[in-house]
Amino acid sequence: NYELSLISEWWKSPSFAEFGFWVHEKSVATQPVEELQPITIVADATQPAHYSPHTGTKNAPSGFGVWIAFQEMIGSIDESIRRMVAIGATWVAPRAGVGPKRDRNWTPEKARAAIAKYHAAGIKVFPWVYSRPDTYLEEVTVFKALMDEGADGVFIDAEIEWEGPGGVHRVAAADFMERLRSMLGEGCFIAHAPFPYVMWHQDFPYVEFGSKCDAVCDQLYWTEINGASAASHIENTGKQWVEYLKKNPTACKLRAPIGITYGSELKGVAKPPPGKMRPEDLKFFIEWCRKQCLPFYSIYSLEASTPESITVLQELAGTDT
Repeated sequence: NYELSLISEWWKSPSFAEFGFWVHEKSVATQPVEELQPITIVADATQPAHYSPHTGTKNAPSGFGVWIAFQEMIGSIDESIRRMVAIGATWVAPRAGVGPKRDRNWTPEKARAAIAKYHAAGIKVFPWVYSRPDTYLEEVTVFKALMDEGADGVFIDAEIEWEGPGGVHRVAAADFMERLRSMLGEGCFIAHAPFPYVMWHQDFPYVEFGSKCDAVCDQLYWTEINGASAASHIENTGKQWVEYLKKNPTACKLRAPIGITYGSELKGVAKPPPGKMRPEDLKFFIEWCRKQCLPFYSIYSLEASTPESITVLQELAGTDT
């Protein structure tokens, strides 16, 4: 009998489609050699060729996660945990603030209490901050505080404010990331969540953020873009990332897009998304993430999920192999 475990890793390849395999001593299964079957793995062209799963990071996300922007729509942290357990989520990204201002639901005291509850339930916590170029120096201190409060890592939500004509904010972004990485250390998981269509935002500092981040979790919110399907946007954004990474290979170590759980039916907002939330789109997105063997994937948001979205997530919970 042979004991084998195969750990896949992306190797450098212009085709973005080659895997390397490591033979390890201990396996989850033992089979006689004559029963072993050939294994075919299809690489995803939207991933950078040099992807290596979080080298040096200690607490990277793993598996399925959820984002929370408005905790008050859910209620207690206990209720958040109950909902997460029901859909098989293993990590959470709660909003911690905007710029240097802490969210009222994620003050230092509330953060410590929430993290203690999440950790007791086996859920990792990765707070996010909406970032602005005019407050990034103060944000470095905020992110340090978040880690000191017990967070497992952090997300930077840098959007339109960081996109200036001629890439005017690139120098600030590079300084921001240099300071943040120095403050938090190489072992801390840091990711950013930018626009998904990278070629439409040429002045956004993707390289400056991505080169110091462990992952790019672009906001692949298909209902927020238009009425097209998740499959269409996955394909089209993937093509743009491939093209962009040919010229800017340091912009991304891992692409792990964020899906969406609501659409035009969303109530209580001034401008609802143009696209309708279709259960088949959410299912396609989750299954696509799994087929790419992504180390983690996520959806936005837990509190705004439609009943149909929750049903899809509950049906898929526990089926990730």
